[in-house]
Amino acid sequence: MGNSALVLKTALAVTWACALGALVCVQQAVEAQPPCQAQQTHGKPLGCYDIASGTYTGEMLRGPATITAFNLNTIRYDYQFGSATNYQAAQNLWSGLSAMATQAPTVTAPQTAAPGPQPQLAKSEGTGLATPPRRAPRDKAFAPVQEAMTRAQTADKSFRQVNEDLSAKLSDFSSPLTKLAVEAATLKRYQDQANTSTGLVTQGGAALTAYLSSTSDITSELVEATKGQLANNSPLIEGIQAKWPDSDKVVDLENSLADDANALNNASNAFSSYASSELPVFQAALAALTTAQAQINTAFSQFKASNQPNQQQQGEVDTELGNLAQEIKVGQTNLASLNQMSALFTAAIAQCVTASTSAAALSPSSSTYSNFAAAQAALVHWRDKMASILDAWNKSQANPPGGPDPFAMSRSADCGFAFSRTKDTVVTLTRIDLTPGLSNPTAQTVLTVTVECTSPFSLSAGVAFSTIPDNEFAVAPTPGTVGTSNPTNTIYQTSASRFHPLPLAMVNARFAEPNEHVAFYGSFGIAANIRDQSAGGSTAEYLMGPSVGLFRTMIFTAGVHLGSRASVGQGYTVNGTAPTTLTTAPINTSYTAGFGLGISFTTP
Repeated sequence: MGNSALVLKTALAVTWACALGALVCVQQAVEAQPPCQAQQTHGKPLGCYDIASGTYTGEMLRGPATITAFNLNTIRYDYQFGSATNYQAAQNLWSGLSAMATQAPTVTAPQTAAPGPQPQLAKSEGTGLATPPRRAPRDKAFAPVQEAMTRAQTADKSFRQVNEDLSAKLSDFSSPLTKLAVEAATLKRYQDQANTSTGLVTQGGAALTAYLSSTSDITSELVEATKGQLANNSPLIEGIQAKWPDSDKVVDLENSLADDANALNNASNAFSSYASSELPVFQAALAALTTAQAQINTAFSQFKASNQPNQQQQGEVDTELGNLAQEIKVGQTNLASLNQMSALFTAAIAQCVTASTSAAALSPSSSTYSNFAAAQAALVHWRDKMASILDAWNKSQANPPGGPDPFAMSRSADCGFAFSRTKDTVVTLTRIDLTPGLSNPTAQTVLTVTVECTSPFSLSAGVAFSTIPDNEFAVAPTPGTVGTSNPTNTIYQTSASRFHPLPLAMVNARFAEPNEHVAFYGSFGIAANIRDQSAGGSTAEYLMGPSVGLFRTMIFTAGVHLGSRASVGQGYTVNGTAPTTLTTAPINTSYTAGFGLGISFTTP
């Protein structure tokens, strides 16, 4: 019995060593797999899917399992396990951006003899009519000409006074026009800044869309492309750094333009009242100059009809007529300017309204600014998202890793179920495209996996090999010798099988399955030891112990075989004598433990 116990212990140790060795080999094989495969825990099979290679439909795994999808473009797409998400059409924020009108309101000054930043009357620049020089005796024939020149000097003096008074007054009227021109230039500068910033944000949005639409989903390529988007000189970053005109300054400009509108209306009304009274005076002074010019020409023509003018006389007349012509030209130019002033105020008032509208489009409450701010905020959102994912990626690549891979997702499907039931779990992975500007994006299924959780209990049938000896006994007569007693019978052992097969039926309970190829069980089986009466008769025997299953089909069991063993009974012994009346060896059977090996196959 001691030897049997030693054999049993040795057999069990070898069996468990083989089982543990197989488990270590399986674990080493798992560790040799790519990183995705190495994530499996507790010996659960793991399904790994490269989404960059395409979509997967109809996949099936034995559970419990962890489904892992990698090479996910988590920047462009929103991935969801086990659900389908509907999204409204994404608003293309950049399509709402529009450029400002780059033609800022300008103030047009009337054409005057002395052009400048504001409308004004030209001043007389002539020397005035020449004072008759001292002469020797007065030339009576030339006297009418001299008298005409004297009257011209008087008319010129009056005109100069009227022209200077009017110029001073019109300078006051022109002040609102000058202020409007300055503020129109400021508005133009703000518009240029807004247009530049809008252009940068628009370019950033276009570059972002192109990046999202064309970048590979392979993680290494996606990481490099994302780093390019976050570079300092990229369109995305330049769009984020774009500056809108200062809000306070824009509001100040709006208020100034509102003041300009009041000032222009008041100046226009004041000018209308002033022009109705002063314009006739100016016209009369100008007409007096024209009359004086005509009188000099008439008087000099009459003098030349009967006299030959000397050089001095001719010079005086030419000088006076030249001065008069210059003054008349100034007067005519200023008269035209006066006549245009009313129209100029009308145009300036309209231009002020346009400028106010343009300034309002730059204000913080305008839709133009709101569109710009929303588009820029979208760029900031995408930048932050990319930066966060890159940071998570860098941490996941650290040694030791500082976090999970941001370009991979996992979903576990357990096998919690009732005692003998089978459960199928369909795991789906869907994604929605978040690229701005898409019309009615819908969820796309990129992975469908069915995790099949079968019952841990299975039946198998096969053969068991037992090390318990299978003995047979018989009784044979022993002839007597001369001079001895009568013949006797002897009990013989006719056979002794040390290793024999037995038909086997087993119940197996699966407790570990590292992968699709190998599983570990605890098994219990019943074997039929069919033999005749000389070997103790047929009996039911038992095999129990750990098992290793291959492909859930073939199961190897090595454990304790509890079987019957035959021996000679009723006090007789093998090779001992027995009375001639004993024709069959008396057999005793008893159960004993030994090493058993079973090979069985699961039922379909």
